[in-house]
Amino acid sequence: MILVCVLISYVVYLLLTARTRTDLVVWNSTRWLAVSREQFRRLYEGAPVPYITIDEKGEIRDPNKSALRFFGVVLEEILGKNLFSYLPPEDSDKAEKLLQYYKSNIPINREEIKLITKSGAVRTVLLSVFEMKNPASHSRSGLVTIFDVTEQKEIDKAKTEFVSLASHQLRTPLATIKWYTDMLLSGDIGDASPKQKDYLTRIHGVNEETIELVNTLLNVSRVEMGSLPIEKKMVNVETITESILTEIAPQIEKKRLIVEKNYKGLLQNVETDPNLL
Repeated sequence: MILVCVLISYVVYLLLTARTRTDLVVWNSTRWLAVSREQFRRLYEGAPVPYITIDEKGEIRDPNKSALRFFGVVLEEILGKNLFSYLPPEDSDKAEKLLQYYKSNIPINREEIKLITKSGAVRTVLLSVFEMKNPASHSRSGLVTIFDVTEQKEIDKAKTEFVSLASHQLRTPLATIKWYTDMLLSGDIGDASPKQKDYLTRIHGVNEETIELVNTLLNVSRVEMGSLPIEKKMVNVETITESILTEIAPQIEKKRLIVEKNYKGLLQNVETDPNLL
């Protein structure tokens, strides 16, 4: 009887010890998870980048402090609002498209859009939406990141406007040089010696190249500002293609390339802007 009691006591001791160890492991794991969750929460709240979680409808659920500062609001003013409703009215089609992308699980990665803040200021941002899956729930949510590039866009616009202005200012003296060299080469104001004509021809050629460069810079700035004029007319694309092939013939020959041309008369009368083409 004594031996049986000792054995039973020992078994009970082992069971209690095992349970205590299990409880201790569970407690430590739970505590570690709680600490990790708190650390993640602090990182999320204090991140310098605006973060927002949205539900399956695109409604805002949990913006961090940077997101509140970006929109200039307090939590109650933005909670439950649809994220895509903050796009300007003129971008309503784009807002609807992005919302459908999100609902259809189509990735949204660094999409350049405009967002309106509480003060009415329009900010240019890069928007990304990452899907967050919760195994414990059938509902889906998304993590939104907003990267403000308004200042960079303004700097780029200022540089583009400067290039445009400088190009316009350069056209006048270049046109004057072209006019004078044309007069000197034509002999309208007297004959020039062969050596003088040689120098004038070189000056004229360099001036023509500079004019072409200025026009290119001007067109680039117009493209960036969205103000490039398009002048369409009927164009023979075959002729343009042949002229370009003639220009790059040395490179073609050097690389031993074979160019096959098969126009079939389909490109002789195309309505387009020849300069842009």
